[in-house]
Amino acid sequence: MSATITLATVQTDLAAWRAALTAASSGASFSLNGRTLTRQNVSEIKRMVAELSRQERDFLDASRTGKAASRLGGSLGRFS
Repeated sequence: MSATITLATVQTDLAAWRAALTAASSGASFSLNGRTLTRQNVSEIKRMVAELSRQERDFLDASRTGKAASRLGGSLGRFS
């Protein structure tokens, strides 16, 4: 079963990953979905911010053109 990805979900996740990037970049740790992220995770965090930013752009572009957003690929960064 796959979860439905919505613009609101992407924006919420993007805000959380951006907060993680800010914290980790300054040397602090950040807990996200039960996982602690630190400076050692900055590359991974940047990849997630980039992916979620791409997904957000896809949703916004689709809404501007009046086309339904296709199922977006990639991970939302939710950890099980």
